[in-house]
Amino acid sequence: GEAAGDGGGEAEGDADGEAEPPKPKAKKMKRIYHIEDLTDEEMAERRVILIDSITFIVFDFIRTGAFERHKLTLAALLVLKICVNDGWYSAEEVSYLVEGKVAADPGNMGPVYEWLDEAVWSKLKALEGLPHFKGLGDALQADTDDWRAWFDLPSPEAAKLPGEFDKTLSPFAKVTLLRSMRPDRVPIALSRWIESRMDARFVQQAKFDMEKCYNETTPQTPVFFVLFAGVDPTPWVEDLGKSMGITEEFGTFRNISMGQGQEKPAEAVVELFAQQGGWVMLQNLHLMQTWVVALERLLEVVSEGTNETFRCFISAEAPSMDWMKNMPESLMQSCIKVANEAPADIKSNLARSWSEFNQGRFDEMDECGRTDQFKACLLSLCYFHSVMLGRIQFGMAGFSRKYGFNTGDLTICAQVLTNYLKIGDPNQEYEVQWSDLRYIFGQIMYGGHITDFFDRRVDETYLEVLFRPELFRGLVFLRSEERRVGKECRSRWS
Repeated sequence: GEAAGDGGGEAEGDADGEAEPPKPKAKKMKRIYHIEDLTDEEMAERRVILIDSITFIVFDFIRTGAFERHKLTLAALLVLKICVNDGWYSAEEVSYLVEGKVAADPGNMGPVYEWLDEAVWSKLKALEGLPHFKGLGDALQADTDDWRAWFDLPSPEAAKLPGEFDKTLSPFAKVTLLRSMRPDRVPIALSRWIESRMDARFVQQAKFDMEKCYNETTPQTPVFFVLFAGVDPTPWVEDLGKSMGITEEFGTFRNISMGQGQEKPAEAVVELFAQQGGWVMLQNLHLMQTWVVALERLLEVVSEGTNETFRCFISAEAPSMDWMKNMPESLMQSCIKVANEAPADIKSNLARSWSEFNQGRFDEMDECGRTDQFKACLLSLCYFHSVMLGRIQFGMAGFSRKYGFNTGDLTICAQVLTNYLKIGDPNQEYEVQWSDLRYIFGQIMYGGHITDFFDRRVDETYLEVLFRPELFRGLVFLRSEERRVGKECRSRWS
């Protein structure tokens, strides 16, 4: 938590405004063999590097087991705590952002009453308790038209504030102002502030690495996977097991889907592998709430003198309500928790989708000379997959029913795309069968999940926009272009 105070860097924000804490900058150090050989300057640099590294490693470990909706809160609390500990912000300043204080007697609203809610006005007047927000209420009444225009913007966090406040407020203070006036934009503004204050790694999570997770386990530490729609941890465990020679064929891996009558076989496998070595995966434990207590006791018993190659993997769905519990707290505390939920935003989903394909997929297309076409189509496919997953986050407003789109749909569609692009002579120009791809992707692969007519129309409209010949001719998906294609698709459906 001391890294922020030791790093170099220039203050953020306007030169006339409130100074922001400098972002830590860790320099590359020469390789050392004896700590006593370091100079005072090198020791200080090493201290910054260690604090920065430990801070992120601990945060990333905790984030792995957190739900997607909690990750930004976790990152924000960590960064705010560091800033308070280093003396850049007082605890009172941070409390205005965290708590959203309300003034007991906000006073007369004046002309602001025409467009601003009274509850928001109370929060704005409470901000005047901070020095850099002095006169905020008077400024809103004096420049009410400018403030109203800013308030009505779709993205006020990216626009300049009216009057002198744009110069005098720091980026952190602007987030606090948004907390009072436009709380719907706080997640985006807070993410950008954390990126500038610390690092993009704190808000943009890398793809889940099963091998890295395995390296943190021991025979006494099970791995607990939280199940989400479209997320199946089985391939992660099986693929890692194959690379290490642990498979069902060799008798060292067992995957058991828990249900009625599976208690005794599961206990027998756990006891056997704990003695002889092997991996056991117990799935859907949320269906066995009365038995998990016996499993917890069994894991405690076999942990004494267990084989070094023994590993236990557990999966269960999260409770339908936050206050509900379907797993013993002591069992959860003894496990490494993995909640690899699909992100809510398109950017993170797109990055995760693209990371599913390694360089070997592109090298494969070099043989037929169609790598550029494959990259363009694959990016469009990943974008389509990201949009379909993103709509699920909006509930009934996204799709009429809940569908389990998953990574398997994406990878199978990518294989179909590969097969289609390999057709024909590599030395001749190839014309992509767009209608075939749209039909396979929209009607069979992703469409196989869809049962509602209007949801299918959304699915096919996306494909009409994303899979067409212009993709190879510098197509840019501007809103005007999407609107034109969308109108063509709607006329076809009407």
